[in-house]
Amino acid sequence: MRKIRLIIMAAAAIATGPIASALAQQFSGDFAFQWLDSPGGKHRDMKVMSAVSFRSSSGKIWTVPVGAVVNGASIPRALWTFTGSPYVGTYRRASVIHDHYCTVRTEPQRDVHLMFKEGMLADGASWLEANSKYLAVKVAGLCPEKQGVAASELDITLESRPGMIDKSIGDQLTAEAITGEAPSDRYERNREMVRSSLMAGERIIYDRLVDFKIDSTEANFVLLESAISDFRLTDARLEELAILANGTFPQDYSFR
Repeated sequence: MRKIRLIIMAAAAIATGPIASALAQQFSGDFAFQWLDSPGGKHRDMKVMSAVSFRSSSGKIWTVPVGAVVNGASIPRALWTFTGSPYVGTYRRASVIHDHYCTVRTEPQRDVHLMFKEGMLADGASWLEANSKYLAVKVAGLCPEKQGVAASELDITLESRPGMIDKSIGDQLTAEAITGEAPSDRYERNREMVRSSLMAGERIIYDRLVDFKIDSTEANFVLLESAISDFRLTDARLEELAILANGTFPQDYSFR
């Protein structure tokens, strides 16, 4: 009887603990596609031939319907394993669902990115790979915000999660622009202000995030991934640095 009770207790622990959360995060569907011809000979468009989905840790089901067209446009080229296809490796399935929700824009951008990260982890990606690609996607700016949402992630975070971002820094980043100040000058001022508030390792990761946002190249992604590996910050702090990196740039800043 004691052995039976121990088995029942162990089963209950699995059903309610971290393992259950990990088991709940899973993909469904065959992920079968039909390649489509596209203008310019890029041939990256794929039509989903059977519905696929991912269950995130919150229990939400993220579904891509039959007939949806995806092409990896929401994933920076620096994250692609080889030129022409983002659909390989431990982020293959997560990228399909991320791409679809970045196109339909029915869910908050932050949730779409977090689903991408959870999907990579569910498919066996390491902590480093999942976090580096997650942060790169967040700052690359290839996934529009949910339709009807005009506020930036920094604004939303300051309102919905007070305390995550230092209020004095948030207030300065969201303050009205100085009359006559060029966007490039405000960017430089913002960057120095944020950098001065960070510890050494945080500052390096922040700089790498900003550099990748400006120029999303493979070289800059390698530098970002290396910095994340060297300074093992918590997931929450890494996310905060990404939000600050995005918030450093004025809305009218030109990346050209």
